[in-house]
This record gives sequence, C-alpha cells and structure tokens, in this order.
Amino acid sequence: IIFLTKKQVISIFLILLFLLGVFIFSFSKKSTSTFSTIGKSKTLKWDVTGDGIKDNININTNKLKYSIEVVSKDKKSELAPNSKLNTFGEYSKEWPLRLTLKDISRDKTPEIITQSSEKNKAIQHIFLNKDGEFKDIFWNSNNTIGIIDSQNNRTPKVVTAKYSSYGFDFSNYILINDKLEKYTCTIAEDYMGKSTAFKLINYIQALPSGEIYKPKDIFDPSLKGTELATIGKMASENSIYTFQDSFFEDTKYDKNGDALEVSWVLNFKGININTNESKNYTLNIFMKKSAINETSYKYQIYYINLT
Repeated sequence: IIFLTKKQVISIFLILLFLLGVFIFSFSKKSTSTFSTIGKSKTLKWDVTGDGIKDNININTNKLKYSIEVVSKDKKSELAPNSKLNTFGEYSKEWPLRLTLKDISRDKTPEIITQSSEKNKAIQHIFLNKDGEFKDIFWNSNNTIGIIDSQNNRTPKVVTAKYSSYGFDFSNYILINDKLEKYTCTIAEDYMGKSTAFKLINYIQALPSGEIYKPKDIFDPSLKGTELATIGKMASENSIYTFQDSFFEDTKYDKNGDALEVSWVLNFKGININTNESKNYTLNIFMKKSAINETSYKYQIYYINLT
C-alpha cells in the first residue's frame, strides 16, 4: 500500500493534466487522414482489406509512370485506373503522387485516394475495396479534393474542385451502393474555408514581391509569428510559385455537427529566379471559425507548417 501526501497527489494530477494537454495539442495539429507523399517508389503498411492485418501498398514507377498494388496475406491486387483516365500519373520531383487513406464508406476500411499529374495536368482517383477487389469509383483531372462529414454523425461526402483565377468550383458527391453520386446543394463562398484558401494561394503565387501585400484578414489572431514566418521564408527563397493541387477535410465539429475546424494541404511548384532550379513545396494549413463576426472570412488560419 502506497500512501501519498496531498502535495504529491496535486503534483501527479498536474503532471497528468500537462501530458493530456500536450496530447490534445499535438492531435489538433495533425490531419486525421493518413497522408503520404511518394517519390519514385514507396511501400506503405496499412489495413486496406478489412481483415485486421496490415497490407503492403506498393507504389512504383516504370519509365516514370506510377503503378500501385496491394499485397495482403493471401493475394496481390494491382490497382487498375478506369479506362477513361487510365493513368496514375507520372513521377515529377516538383509534383509527386500523394496518397491518402480515408474511410468514406463507414465500413472501417479506408478508401485509397491518389492525387498526381501527367504533363502538368492534375489527376485524381478514389479506390474502394469490394469483396476483395479494388474498384476505381472516382476519377477526374481536378486539382482539389476534399472529404467532409467523415467524423461526425452525418454521411461522409467527397468534394472535388478546380482552382482557377476565379476561385474554386466545387462539386459534391455521396457514396451510394459503392458508387459516388453527384448531388446539388448550395455552396457558400466561405464553405470549408475555400475563400480563405483561395486568397492564401493567390498570395503565395504573388511571391516574392507580393510579400508586402500579405492579407491580414485570413489569419487568426492566435497565429504565432514563428509560424507566419513560414511564408516569409518562402519569399526569401526568391522563387516563383505555382499552385498544383490540394486536399482538405473538416476535423472538428460543434454539437450540431457543423465544422468548427478544417485542414488544408496546399502543394506548389517553386522555381528559383536565379538558378532556375525547381522543387515542391507543401503547406499544411489549419483553420478554425473566426471569433470576429465582422470578418468576411468565416474560417481563419491558426497554424501553418511547410514541408
């Protein structure tokens, strides 16, 4: 039997409270999806067949063309893109394939989402596992994809869009009988922070000279100077940036199931003005509903990370 003094009990409680706070803070800074950037080849380990055992997801390139196969305990499955967009894209160091695992069917087995490019054209695919076979249920050449309502009490939805100088043109889909069916709904200008993301993309593409025109209304007052300096670092590299593609999802909700926070992953190609060298830049953005009613931006950025 261990007897603790009141001071020791308080100390233990404070330590546990601190550890809990660290955990909550760390969790809030991470996307709830499994997201991976692929070079020329990579193997991911995740259960995508629903048998409780991690499978090997092998991503390879042959003459720069990507291929994907899933190796489970009893079989090997080659993922076949639909003939209407019969490619996973080609390897480019400035625009590598990105693979996201996200359960949009609510069967506790994640779907496989790929984003890539070929000849500077964006490519998207979503694969669903049905009776042990992977089926390409969604494909297009849009440059933005989002998953919403995947963690609340609503039916998950897929949002696809194409960024242009006019904004994001969103289309919504819902999974019905293993097929993604398009449905019509009213999409507000600030839906899932798209107006905030649009303004940030335009700002990044105006760098390096555009740094002096930094928009202030899209940033939450809690955003730290060290995090905001991320964009300053991009400006200091004296590069011209071009938006490539993005992924977003809602991550936190109110009691009614409406999104309180949204995360975005924005990918850019940067070309150095002096050396003409190019590389990929990935910005991880976290937004939350603005506490200022007067702002025209419903979601404001409270965290930025450059990878």
